[in-house]
Amino acid sequence: MDKFESQIVEYVADLEYKDLTRDAIEAAKERLLDSLAVANASYPTKPVTAMRNFAMASSSLCGATLLGTSHKAPVDHAAVTWEP
Repeated sequence: MDKFESQIVEYVADLEYKDLTRDAIEAAKERLLDSLAVANASYPTKPVTAMRNFAMASSSLCGATLLGTSHKAPVDHAAVTWEP
């Protein structure tokens, strides 16, 4: 990790909810809801189904749960199945 990455990690690790402005909290909520809506709409499409099938072919006890399933896949495989 380089110096810049370390500074970001330190900042985020020290950040507390009380430090956030109302605008920042509202913006985060909007982004989260928008991402979930897009994920829901794209879930049955061919590209997302193909990537989900790819991720379902591998598993990991400490991995990430694939959205819409109870299957745990390696984090890098699970990340590409979500198309926000």
